[in-house]
Amino acid sequence: MKLRMKTILFGFFVILSAAAYADVTQESGQVLIQHVSAPELSVFCNQTSATVFMQRVAFDNPGVQAGWSSELPAHCCSVFLADKSPFVFSCSEQSSSGLSLIDCKKDLLVGPLTWNGKMLTQEPTSGSYWVAEAISVDDVPLVVRHKGFDL
Repeated sequence: MKLRMKTILFGFFVILSAAAYADVTQESGQVLIQHVSAPELSVFCNQTSATVFMQRVAFDNPGVQAGWSSELPAHCCSVFLADKSPFVFSCSEQSSSGLSLIDCKKDLLVGPLTWNGKMLTQEPTSGSYWVAEAISVDDVPLVVRHKGFDL
């Protein structure tokens, strides 16, 4: 499943210039979206057999983390639209003692999703929000297009 997911995702990801597009990196076990000059789509795919919980990390105002969490079941993907940077996510898994922080790099495939910036519908492109959550890797382009993004 890992190889299949990586092969399919390779078709979605492109190498983007940091000057014009979001720079999606993974540092210190967290996912960092930075250098956003225009709204950008990022794909997060869980390559494990466990559910991963992604939480926004807001260093300057911890109260703004509310509502940014996403539950990512095994072998599923979520797509996030960021229009501001930096945006930092941490990852956790459920354990017998509650949620335990894990290294996002080990469990997630993360990268930008090609998008020409045009919308097919009137869906908002301002603000940062989850465009799609907990979908199969095969459904990513279909669901994102259905949400109005011209891929």
